[in-house]
Amino acid sequence: MERIVLTPAVQPAGTTPRHDGWIDVLRELSRQLDRGLLYDRDLPGVASALDEALASLRRRTRPR
Repeated sequence: MERIVLTPAVQPAGTTPRHDGWIDVLRELSRQLDRGLLYDRDLPGVASALDEALASLRRRTRPR
């Protein structure tokens, strides 16, 4: 009898997410923030990067 084992694909370290891969990355960031897993000293940089990303998203989704 053959047994099939499925293993989740692991994204190699250092690669940039593409397409819908960002969804999982942002959700993981949210989970880590909720659990207090990021250093307080890193929060201003994270907030700045999120502000930039949200501004880009708004520019992209703004009606033309």
